[in-house]
Amino acid sequence: MAHKNFSEKDVTVKSLPCSIILQEGNIKEERIDLNKTTDLFLNVFIRSEGSFTIEKTSEGIKFESRELFYQFIYSILSYLFFLSPKSDISLYMREQSDETTVSFLINGMNISSKKELLVYSDKFFKSHGNVFILDINQVFYLLKQKGFRCKVVRDKDMFIIKLNKSKIQKNSDMKNVISIKREKR
Repeated sequence: MAHKNFSEKDVTVKSLPCSIILQEGNIKEERIDLNKTTDLFLNVFIRSEGSFTIEKTSEGIKFESRELFYQFIYSILSYLFFLSPKSDISLYMREQSDETTVSFLINGMNISSKKELLVYSDKFFKSHGNVFILDINQVFYLLKQKGFRCKVVRDKDMFIIKLNKSKIQKNSDMKNVISIKREKR
């Protein structure tokens, strides 16, 4: 069997080296305690040169698994602290009845676009051997598979990564779905 030589253009999320995704297929969502999440991440990232704050507007958030949620947050924060160690970074977590939002706001980061973030995160990923940190491409890909929209924008001095999932299905998404109810005998 012949082996294909891959160029950088051929590398996809599925073929990136060195990651263990903490996920076990289709499992029931669990409620993640945001008070514990806040304490954990404030303790892990307390030694940064810049400031780090976490704000939550709900007590919990539903996600596929606590481990996977932590892995996504930890991966993104690791990149942000590495790429901009003296910046002020804020993490916002919120769940309302129809929407889950996780946002990262970075004041003073030199990166200006999503494309630039992906390039720098790829360099970090290839040079730091932590199998539990996912590449930003992997994070965005997996979140999109779980129904999240991943938005990266620059607003004046603020760099924003917003992860958002609406629990309300739009009619356009449901137009080709047929529901079949099964009668009990």
